[in-house]
Amino acid sequence: MIYKAQALIVECKTGTKGKKSKTVRDVTTVASSIGHRFVGKFLITSLFTNQIDPKRHADIQHKAEKDHIFVITGEGLPRVKEFLVEQAINPKYPRI
Repeated sequence: MIYKAQALIVECKTGTKGKKSKTVRDVTTVASSIGHRFVGKFLITSLFTNQIDPKRHADIQHKAEKDHIFVITGEGLPRVKEFLVEQAINPKYPRI
């Protein structure tokens, strides 16, 4: 996705695929091939936080933070557009 000349990688997962560490790695792999830190990275899952095992959720969050991936869970789905625009304008993770 391109927003005001900024590349944004948005990976959307439904069901159990949204709680796999491999999903974070997939976003990082795609970003590495097209600009790595110059690209905004997002992982959107339909799962609500309480549907994910707490230990697994903490692991995914840690990996996402380390790789500068903004995670949106089921709770944030109604505000996806708002999150994407906000992160394009004022990113949580600066793009070099």
